Amino acid sequence: MVDVVTEYYAMVGGIKGAINHGIEALVCYEGSVLRHRTRVERANAMRIRYPSDTPSVKRANEQEAQAEREMNSARQEYSDANDLVRQELVRFVRERASGMHKALEEMASVELDAARARCEELRAICHRVRNAQMIRDPPRARTNIGPLL
Repeated sequence: MVDVVTEYYAMVGGIKGAINHGIEALVCYEGSVLRHRTRVERANAMRIRYPSDTPSVKRANEQEAQAEREMNSARQEYSDANDLVRQELVRFVRERASGMHKALEEMASVELDAARARCEELRAICHRVRNAQMIRDPPRARTNIGPLL
C-alpha cells in the first residue's frame, strides 16, 4: 500500500507539471491572440489612413501576417499541451488503477492467509475438543452383545 501511495504522489507531481504546462500554453495563446487583434486593428487603421502601396501599410500587413503565424503556432502549442495533459491523465488513471488492483490483490492474499491460519487454529481446537470428549465419554459399542453377557 505504501508503494501505491508513493506512486500516487509521484504521478500527481507529473500531472501538476503537465497541467501547468497546459496553462502556460493557454496564457501564451491568449497573449498571441491579443497581439494579433491589436496588429490587425493597427493594420486596418493604416489601410484607412494611407493608400495601400505606402511602406507603413506594407509593414502593417507584414506584422499582421506575422501575428497570424504566431497565433497559429501558439494555438498548436496549446492543443499539444492539452493532448499531453489528456494522455498524462489517462496514464495516471491506468497506473493508479493497476496499482490499486495490485494493492487489493496483496491485501486479499494477506486476508486469505490470515483466514486459512484461523481455520487451522479452529480445526486444531475442534480436534482437541473431540479428543477431550472421547476421553470423558468413550465410544459405545454398536452391538448389543453387552446385555447378553
